[in-house]
Amino acid sequence: MEIRKIAEEEIHQIKKLRDYAFRTPGRGGEEDFLFWMEKATRLGAFLNEKLSAQVMTYPLEISFLGQKIKMGGVAYVATFPENRRGGFIRALMRASLNEMRDKGQLVSYLHPFDIPFYQKFGFDLVANEVSATLVLKNLMQRSSGQGSIVRTSANQSLFSEVKAVYETYANQHHGMLIRDDAWWTRLMRRGYTQEAALFFGPKGEARGYLLYTFDKTEMVIHELVALDSTAESELWAFVSSHDSMFETVRATHFGTPDEIASTLPNITGLSIETEFNWMARIVDVEAFLNAISFQTAEKVYVEIKNDVVDFNNGIFELGEKVRRVQSAPNDLLLQTDIGSFSQMMFGFKRPKELSYYGKVSASETVLTIFEAAIPHDKPRFYDGF
Repeated sequence: MEIRKIAEEEIHQIKKLRDYAFRTPGRGGEEDFLFWMEKATRLGAFLNEKLSAQVMTYPLEISFLGQKIKMGGVAYVATFPENRRGGFIRALMRASLNEMRDKGQLVSYLHPFDIPFYQKFGFDLVANEVSATLVLKNLMQRSSGQGSIVRTSANQSLFSEVKAVYETYANQHHGMLIRDDAWWTRLMRRGYTQEAALFFGPKGEARGYLLYTFDKTEMVIHELVALDSTAESELWAFVSSHDSMFETVRATHFGTPDEIASTLPNITGLSIETEFNWMARIVDVEAFLNAISFQTAEKVYVEIKNDVVDFNNGIFELGEKVRRVQSAPNDLLLQTDIGSFSQMMFGFKRPKELSYYGKVSASETVLTIFEAAIPHDKPRFYDGF
């Protein structure tokens, strides 16, 4: 087995393995696939010069507690069946994490086909996708008359306001993808931007938007983003105005169940489903903690155990600057694996919750210090790859 980068002239082999493994084409078509293959870090396992397994990593960015950090988006992980259980993916994931470290990609995201499979490589859940189904006749949201709604789409100049609203929202909410023009083009190729409703506040500034399509007797909301409660309420009023056209609304990427319950005046018949579908991990612990300037009120230590990459295994001192050390006082030490540590640092799971379930080991004093240091913002993620 040879682990190496897949050359541009070998992309047709990636496509062949993709088509065999996933059986359904990507929504963006071949143009989208080829564009992102050119941008991705393409790693393959070769037997007799034939591609047998692959891992792609997209160069992306996310918002992380008020700043932008580089993220490696893992996609098209696949192996031909005759090569499975041969250690190919483990070798490729290790090589991929080393590539991400070299490129300064501090975290990595992926959408799992099987959660335990990726937990073996240090990934764990950091964000959930919430979907809602509403009966339109029960929605009964009426406009307050504040501001105005303008319909637009990706091929109109006004769509730049949609992009600006998303950028503001992504910077305000932790864990979201920083979308550049190439990513917005990807959403357009996938059919998510054909219909948009843009809300302008009383002062004439864009404060929210809705991306939607229609499917027989359903209105399908792909994304509802609002910068304030008025925008959120008015966008739902726009949805409600379709009650003579459609029977139900199916929505994703609209916030949290608590937010929709607080906004709508009648949630009779509201059905909420949660899918545990986004995993992430910190790529390089020392570089990550220094980049986000993570500090605790008192000096404490973290020991990472059993990571698939050697450079994270060990003890780190968290003070004015994070550094690797050889030992630490037991009463100031938190011990965990990289997946649980990533969940904790992302704010998806709290330190004391992880301790309760045996995912971290630390004294009550150390847990309290981490509880105070880690913000309570839970990650949101509205994209896919």
